[in-house]
Amino acid sequence: MAYQIIGALPAMFFGGGNKRRRTTTPATLPDEIIETILLRLPLREIRQLSILSKRFRHSWKLCRNLAFDGSFSAGLTKDQFKAGVTNTLYLLGKTGADRFALRYDAAGETRFVFCWVHRAIQLGVSRLELDFTPSAPKKFMLSSDIVNYESVTSIKLINCEILLPHAAAGGLRFLRDLTLQNMRARPVTILTLFRNCYELRSLKLINCNFIFALRIFAEKLRCFQTLIVKHCSDIHSICLNAPELQTFHFYGKICEIAFQVDTPRLNDVLIEFSHPRIFQMVPRRKEMIPRFAAVRSLTITSTFLEGFKMSQFTLPNLEEFVLTIYPESYLNAADIIIMLSNSPRIRRVHIDIGQNAFNDGGAYWKTIGRHYLNESAAAFPFLQYVKIRGFCYKEQTVMMAKFFLKYASSSLRCLAIEKARINNNLPVHYNYELINYLRWGIATIADIQISDYH
Repeated sequence: MAYQIIGALPAMFFGGGNKRRRTTTPATLPDEIIETILLRLPLREIRQLSILSKRFRHSWKLCRNLAFDGSFSAGLTKDQFKAGVTNTLYLLGKTGADRFALRYDAAGETRFVFCWVHRAIQLGVSRLELDFTPSAPKKFMLSSDIVNYESVTSIKLINCEILLPHAAAGGLRFLRDLTLQNMRARPVTILTLFRNCYELRSLKLINCNFIFALRIFAEKLRCFQTLIVKHCSDIHSICLNAPELQTFHFYGKICEIAFQVDTPRLNDVLIEFSHPRIFQMVPRRKEMIPRFAAVRSLTITSTFLEGFKMSQFTLPNLEEFVLTIYPESYLNAADIIIMLSNSPRIRRVHIDIGQNAFNDGGAYWKTIGRHYLNESAAAFPFLQYVKIRGFCYKEQTVMMAKFFLKYASSSLRCLAIEKARINNNLPVHYNYELINYLRWGIATIADIQISDYH
């Protein structure tokens, strides 16, 4: 692979017009070009390249991406892997490195891990990724000293245990990006991070536990912009005091989310609540919407949307909206249109109906919803793209599609329809008939694209 990349470079750099240049080989490339390529290739690729030519024999010493992961360890015994990591780290040249990634069964190997990390720090790495998943079901106990280096700005820890006492966290003040996955993120750990990581920009908590009440006190952190919480099963509440927050993503069970301060820079929100449908019982949920005033991209599920009256959603800056509707949801097409009508700057809409297809709509749809879509004069002057996934040949989906075509007729460029799975095998002429029906009586320039459900 690496040899193929280098072999293809002459044509890219020199073109094909000169016969002499067409015969240029990797061996005749300037040293500067070779070094630039090698600095960006994975370690294993460079090691393979080093046996192809005497010129590349020591090329692996130029590698700046020290990835000792599954691809590196393939076919090696544990002793061979340890020897390979040790030799590579201690024989590297003076070029240093940018990233050190380790995936390893560290049970009983604390000394090796500490030495490897310490050597990687000496080489100047700024990105540190430690994955101890092979040590499962036991968690590797990681000393706080191992991540307490001022030069490290990005850390990712997977399947380990770490306790960061306040006195031992001084070196974390230059940390910018932190990811904790499959580990215990105790409240004292989170508190210590925000007390010491003055330059922290992003925090990701993935499949972590022992969090319970997540408290983000970042009022003194001018750079903290991103918080992602994904599948942390025991969280029952989240309290956010982060005035500079720009991105907030939450995946998991329904919990209370409270904003203690205004978040004028918050522009990307994703809230993906799982079942059951009990969000209406969460206290202070109505206080969330005013905090979303600056949001430009909003991704939610029907569970979240059902916790509010559609008229409460006033998002003046919203440009992109993504909605996933669960099968048991009672939302109908009119609810979605009412919510979007309060977002005058909307540009892109993605609605995943899945296997729900709005069912029959119930009494609300028959008495109010249908009338609203027929009589509403909502306008979407900036709407350019709409995708409806799980489209079924039923009244609500058809009326919703025609509504977008009619009231965004001057701006809409594409209406993408992904048919419900039960309609995948319908004859092709059904697609043409649907397109003609949707366009009937509407002067629109939109391109209507119909595809099968994937």
